[in-house]
Amino acid sequence: MLKRQIKKLGTLAVLALLCVFVLSGCVQMVMQANVDENGGGDVSLQLGFSDLTYGFLSGSGNEDPLASITQEAEAQGYEVEPYEENGFKGIKAKQQIDSFRTWFGSSNYTKGITFLRNKQLLNQTFDISGTAKIADTIKSSIKQMQLSSEPADIRLVITMPYKITGSNATQISGDQKTATWDLATFTDPILISATGPILLFGILPAWTVLIVLILLALAIIALIIIWLIRLSARKKQSAQQAEQIEEAQQAEPDVSQDMAAEDAEAPSIEEIIEAENTAQDAEDQPEPVSPIDEPADGELPPEDDTEPKEEQ
Repeated sequence: MLKRQIKKLGTLAVLALLCVFVLSGCVQMVMQANVDENGGGDVSLQLGFSDLTYGFLSGSGNEDPLASITQEAEAQGYEVEPYEENGFKGIKAKQQIDSFRTWFGSSNYTKGITFLRNKQLLNQTFDISGTAKIADTIKSSIKQMQLSSEPADIRLVITMPYKITGSNATQISGDQKTATWDLATFTDPILISATGPILLFGILPAWTVLIVLILLALAIIALIIIWLIRLSARKKQSAQQAEQIEEAQQAEPDVSQDMAAEDAEAPSIEEIIEAENTAQDAEDQPEPVSPIDEPADGELPPEDDTEPKEEQ
């Protein structure tokens, strides 16, 4: 009969069943999932038995119950280490998760729970809902034996990357990101929802990237406007300088025209040489002898006023 129950329920459920059968409140099972902004994260499992129950289960040549649980957890990719604290002895297992969407449906500890990730523009919403079948199996076994499940410590803890927007959890943390269900007494399917910004490149919120891009665009536009203003100012300055130069040229006398007039008034070299030759020729010609004025008829010649020199 016991072997058939083992095949039907699995190692973890049967050990929990035996624990409850021996002593109510002897099992401790805490499942925790930490969800990150990309829909992955990490999970941890803590499963232990009271010292009295562990001694009963492993005594009389029976197989170590933690050995089979460890083997099962390692087969599912968990890193397992033993622990002993507060009168309990058991294992702690942890695992990195790439996608909770596939993990919640494939893990033996969380079968029956679904994980949805919905994206809306710059935000995304994570929705987790369903029933952990392992907890239902343990509670069903306790109920069949007409025992109370209240002393058992069976908890599911989920930490979201954003503040929880809706949940039916037994307890929610002060930062509004962690929800805890007491599965020993909780009978409804779990519900939890959280909404936050999408991460780009796995590190930057989409709205932050959008703001940075907008600021960069505004900075580029501002630089273009400044460049256009400076270019316009330079063109205006160049036009003013050109206008000033033109006014200055108009105010000054036309030197070129004066020089042309002087050139026109000045004799050419040929004219100078010709004038010099003419002057030279004039100098070389003998002076004409003026004719002696003859007295007119009836007129006496002019007397020689020159007095004769006295002989000495």
